[in-house]
Order: sequence, then structure tokens, then C-alpha cells
Amino acid sequence: MQPPATQSYEGLVGARWPEHGVFVTSPNMKVLSPPLLGPQKICERLQYHFGEHDPCLVAQPFDASTAFLSVIQYPYGVNMSSLIPWAVPDRIEFEPVLGQTLAHNPLGHLKRQLVDELESSAQSLLSRARPKLNDYQTRIRILLSQLKRPLLFNEAIHSWVCAQRNILQMEALYTWVMSVEPRWDTPSPIAKHAIRDVVGALTERADEAEKLFRAGIPVWYFQKLGAEDFTRVARWSTETNPVPFRQLDPRVSLADADPPHPTIFHGTLERSKRYTAMAECIWRQVYPSSLWSSNNTHSNVQFDNSSSASHTAPKKLDAALLGACGSSGPSVLLLTIPSLRCAVRVESVRDRSSVD
Repeated sequence: MQPPATQSYEGLVGARWPEHGVFVTSPNMKVLSPPLLGPQKICERLQYHFGEHDPCLVAQPFDASTAFLSVIQYPYGVNMSSLIPWAVPDRIEFEPVLGQTLAHNPLGHLKRQLVDELESSAQSLLSRARPKLNDYQTRIRILLSQLKRPLLFNEAIHSWVCAQRNILQMEALYTWVMSVEPRWDTPSPIAKHAIRDVVGALTERADEAEKLFRAGIPVWYFQKLGAEDFTRVARWSTETNPVPFRQLDPRVSLADADPPHPTIFHGTLERSKRYTAMAECIWRQVYPSSLWSSNNTHSNVQFDNSSSASHTAPKKLDAALLGACGSSGPSVLLLTIPSLRCAVRVESVRDRSSVD
């Protein structure tokens, strides 16, 4: 006789964090995801992302207004051409222009083959006439065009990273709207289905865990300690038999830079501070603050406000981090268990009920 199917509130694996008063289970993953509990220190890493706090790499707290972030493709076990949306070129892949070879900080280009591969990774969606994708398409084209003109190495790398983020998020938005959202609120029997190879989400809400589970999206469900005695879990993580954390492709490194980049945020993940700091950090490096009025280079920036932008810059939606198609006001991703302390505030996106 086969055991009953795992439910969304149960776990293939589970782990306890007594110091935070919580435990976590996953009904569809046999690995854990970084829990993001307690105070966090955030800075750019060696490869110009934000490590375990980066929604393009690691599961973040789920919120309906930015639900598409949970279906960003996960960078593991893919071939090199598929890794292009995450890989960061080295200096050996930067070619100085004629006359700049001996300069200390020469103008040049990333190898054209790399830029062509990055463009190719987004080509199927860049060619689609989908109004909901217009902002992404415009920003990606501008950034790809920028990569084809002479730049300093740091300018080229940050333009590359910004283009990568927009491509990943455009693809995730399209996936969400076309294949997840139409059935998101429709109850359906649990069936054996393939788990999507995406970053997934953290949640403390039973209804969200259920919907993510039914959609085949990796989910890690947090509950208060005490309920674990009544929760069916196939394998608990222990000191002698720990459950591993989800692994990234070895070519995607979470290592710090040497010397480390400055800390942009230190504390519990509350309100808008974390995502705002990340977005400002990357955006200022792609388009220096001199291109913007002071009101647009500090916290509380409205990412859909392009009125002060130089004509050389794409619309200042949060192209650096969330890449949302618009904003109708802030929303809060808040795990309400006080001890979790892992709330973030991000810019809401417009209604995504259809792509056309």
C-alpha cells in the first residue's frame, strides 16, 4: 500500500530553527532554501548580484503583486548557452578598441559572441508584440545596443548584468501570465506533475503554499514551532543528518568580491529598504546619478517615473532588480510571524490578468 500523497502543509523535508521559533517544510523539494531569518547584511557579490537575497537566484518571500518572481528560471544543470542569463564575463572577454590597448582603463567591448548569445536568449520574446512586455523589450534593446558601443569595463559589466535581469524577469512574467495565473485561483485535484525548474518562493500562508504546490513551483512553508508534532515530514534535518541547501550551478558564485563591495543594507528585511537599496545600487552603476535629478537617485524612487531621464537612458522602472511593468503603489511581502523578521517592500506591478 502506497503512503498518502504529500500535502502542501507537509514535507518531503523539514528543518527547525528554535532560535527563531519556526520550522519550515517543503512538499515538493528534497532540499532546503536559505530561510532569510534574522538580521541580514547585503552587498554586491563577486559576480555583481546579491547572493541569497537576490530574487534572480534564490527563493524570496512570496507576494501576489510580484508573483512572477517565483518562476524566474533556476540556474542549475544547464548548458553554457543557457547559463548566459547568469554568467558574468571576465576581463579576458573584454576587448579594447583600436588605440586603447595600452590604456590603464581602456574603452572596449565585451566579445560580440557573448552579446549575441545574450540577445539570442531573449529573441523569442523580444520579437513578440505583447503590450505587457513592451517596457522589458524596450529596456533590453537599449541595454544590448549599449553593449555594442565602446564602454569602460565596469560600464560594460553593469550594463550586461542589468540586461540579464531584465531578460530573466521578462521570461518569468510571460511564463506566469501564460501558464500559471490562468489556473492560479482554480481548485484542481493534485496530480503528479513536473516541478518547474524555477527559483520558487518562501511563504508562511497556507493558501499560498497550496497554490504554489499545485502550480509545481518550489515552495518552503514556514510555521510556528509546536505544529511540527502534527506535521507529516519524511525527513527532518538534524546535526548528524542535515538536509542540504539547494545548490546553484558551480559557475554561479555567491562569493564576496575581494575586497568586498560596500554594504548597501544591514538589518532585518523590512519595508522597502532592501529592494530599494539593491535597485539603486545597480541602476546608478548602469546610468550614473548625473543623468538624473537628485529626487530620482535616492530612496523612495518611483521606478515608473521616467520624466527626468536623459533621452539616452531607458525608462526608470526597476530594471536593475524587479523590472516590473508598472506600479500602482507599494505592497508588502511580510511573513507575519514576528520572529521571522523577513519582510521586504517592493513595487507592485499592474494587473497581469492577460498579456495582450
